[in-house]
Amino acid sequence: TRATSVQKCLRAGGKASDLENVGKTPRHHTFFEMLGNFSFGDYFKREAIKFAWEFVTEVVEIDKSLLYVSIYKDDEEAFEIWTKEIGVSPDRVVRLGEKDNFWGPPGDEGPCGPCSEIYIDLRDVWGYDKEKCKSLEDCDGFLEFWNLVFMQYYQDRHGNRKELEFKGIDTGMGLERLAMILQGKKSVYETDIFEPIINKICEVTGKRYEGDNIVPMNVIADHTRAITFVGSEGVYPSNEGRGYVIRRILRRALRYASKMGINEPIVYKVIDGVVESMGDIYPEIVAKRDAVKKVIKVEEERYFDTVSKGIQYLTGVIEKLRDMKVSVLPGEEVFKLYDSMGVPIDLIEDICSDEGISIEWSRFNELMEEQKKRGKVSWKGADKLDFAAIVKDIKPTKYVGDDCHEYESTIVSLFRYGNGKVEKVDTLVEGEVGLVIVEETPFYGEGGGQVGDIGMMMSDENIAIVNDTKKSNDVYVHFVKVDKGSFSVGRKVRLSVDYDRKLSTARHHTATHLLHAALRKVLGEHVVQSGSLVEPNRLRFDFSHYAPLDEKEIEAIEDEVNEMILKNVEVVKKFMSKKEAISGGALAFFGDKYGDVVRVVEVPGFSKELCGGTHVNRTGDIGMFKIVDEESIASGVRRITAVAGKALLNYVREREKIISSLSSRLSVPSSDIVNRVEGLLNKLKELEKGKVSRQVSKEEILSSTFEINGVKVVFKVLDNVDINQLGGIVDTIRAEIPSVVVMLISKSDDKVSFVCGTNLDDVDLRDVINNLSSLGVKGGGRKDFVRGGIAKDSDLEKIKSDFVAIVTKI
Repeated sequence: TRATSVQKCLRAGGKASDLENVGKTPRHHTFFEMLGNFSFGDYFKREAIKFAWEFVTEVVEIDKSLLYVSIYKDDEEAFEIWTKEIGVSPDRVVRLGEKDNFWGPPGDEGPCGPCSEIYIDLRDVWGYDKEKCKSLEDCDGFLEFWNLVFMQYYQDRHGNRKELEFKGIDTGMGLERLAMILQGKKSVYETDIFEPIINKICEVTGKRYEGDNIVPMNVIADHTRAITFVGSEGVYPSNEGRGYVIRRILRRALRYASKMGINEPIVYKVIDGVVESMGDIYPEIVAKRDAVKKVIKVEEERYFDTVSKGIQYLTGVIEKLRDMKVSVLPGEEVFKLYDSMGVPIDLIEDICSDEGISIEWSRFNELMEEQKKRGKVSWKGADKLDFAAIVKDIKPTKYVGDDCHEYESTIVSLFRYGNGKVEKVDTLVEGEVGLVIVEETPFYGEGGGQVGDIGMMMSDENIAIVNDTKKSNDVYVHFVKVDKGSFSVGRKVRLSVDYDRKLSTARHHTATHLLHAALRKVLGEHVVQSGSLVEPNRLRFDFSHYAPLDEKEIEAIEDEVNEMILKNVEVVKKFMSKKEAISGGALAFFGDKYGDVVRVVEVPGFSKELCGGTHVNRTGDIGMFKIVDEESIASGVRRITAVAGKALLNYVREREKIISSLSSRLSVPSSDIVNRVEGLLNKLKELEKGKVSRQVSKEEILSSTFEINGVKVVFKVLDNVDINQLGGIVDTIRAEIPSVVVMLISKSDDKVSFVCGTNLDDVDLRDVINNLSSLGVKGGGRKDFVRGGIAKDSDLEKIKSDFVAIVTKI
């Protein structure tokens, strides 16, 4: 069978999307049209190459002297065809590796094969220096515009390849790139495909397509095409899946519009230019034009209501960083944008990536942890509240979180919380914490072992952080802290769930169901769930069993769960009568209360339980599953802790870092770490037999105390004292003596170590140690406590004098 096609393609998510380059280079797109020809067991490599060369050189008449080709490094057959049958000079055939010129398989196994690509030399068009830009291997002056994939092999899970009985051809050529070549343009955005779109942008903005406006207009043109075509197929901006990709594309277009001074909805107007350019070929975008424009206009207005102020602030911060020649966005600024101004983290990442700015994630994460701690302090004792009494006489809340993660609703009740007491009020003001009840909510209320959702509540410029959500008698109670402005009963508010957290929780909840079924399958049907906790970063599952699980049992359970994940089975959720659910085999455990109508969550053929929690749509959405701990919590009751999805990825990365660090420090391959550690432990035992660190008292240390400029300084060098013992003494001194700075040094035969501490707010010991680095002092830690090492030949008297001078500001 033979076929040809023109495919609508969208590439805007994942590592290969090059989103940050779209609009800036003459070749990158999110939406493009792919021309292709295919063979399914018909013609193969020789014919595919001949067809391509005939089309390029005879049909569209591209000058042969500008053409180059690449082949897979080991594909001698393709080399012979190109050079001996087609007549391409061997010096114009470039061999590339598997990364560039071998396709597939698409999964763990499947069809695959070598590729051959056709390039055109555009160095003269793009102004490249031919002396410096000589080869398509190391220069962007050559444009790849047609990729021929020779589906020649089948690769199994172990990487073994065998020839396919029926071989195939799959080629792809970008229409926009071909148009640029044939029309003699320097950029795809200068072609007649984009001309009506660019003209429409000029019309609605009042700007010319020149100078600093070129890149923003390119971005808007490309992104509007993508939005128009995807919208015509019913995919609109949202917080998940394909819709989330479109939301990111739209926001990027609006950010680039702001670079031209346009800070109002514009993309929905440019859709008319896309329809003018491509509507004759694709009638669906004509039919859906008005519907798509309406949705995009609302989305743009929402963007300017909530996000644009934060973007403007971030733009100003980036300009200041550039003036200071700094390329890292401080974590404090990221936290402010996210926490106070409502700018999504991924949008901050996109902007910084576009601007060549990295982010100080470590500080941002610290601030997020501090906020969580503050939230916990504010709500101390809230778990003892009588929610049934609080929500008495309040109508049940409608939960809409299965269908959306942002929702506009109306406040029906407010309660101020403080000192363990709840007071019904009409208004909550900035700085206050309280309970908010609305008519409808996308926030899941804690229940069934699953934690409640968190996120934000907004109304105009008023912002509240939702720290938790609970449920009583079908009334959803949102625990909030008002960060800005105020909130009153009857006010319309926009509720926005932390979607990434909710999705991570859903992954772990569905994984809990799979784990339960796997336990019963591997260990026996005596296994009964006796409790669970489902969080974004882990799951905890308690079950009845009489013995610890051995390694083989744990692996068998993991294999069962991961096999169901890889099968990507649909997770079916249905409401039915309790009687029907139980008679149909649904499991219900550990004393949960159920009404007459229940929700059943089923993974067909594997798991079926009564459950009201949040779940993924397909098992494949979980990603992967790993048991990280198994323990006893009571007689006959075991507990498994496990991770899935992104949490598992983080778990693996943390352990990879540990392994890499150990491998580096021990100077051995990772496979030899255990043997190396065992050898070191044996040596350590031998050393400990003949050598014991001496003990030292606090009084001996304090005998070296002196005072300068109101600062008490303790500096002492000791021989062969355990550094951990000295660390404990430093903590004691800091607690007992005000305005003190301590540096204790321990010398042994093979090394010199130190520990340093202070209780002075205006002294940062990390800076002090950095200032002593030229003297051989290296270390790290917190502002008020640092430890490290000193080069053996260092001048300890010089270190002492400089240390004293710095901390006492002499």
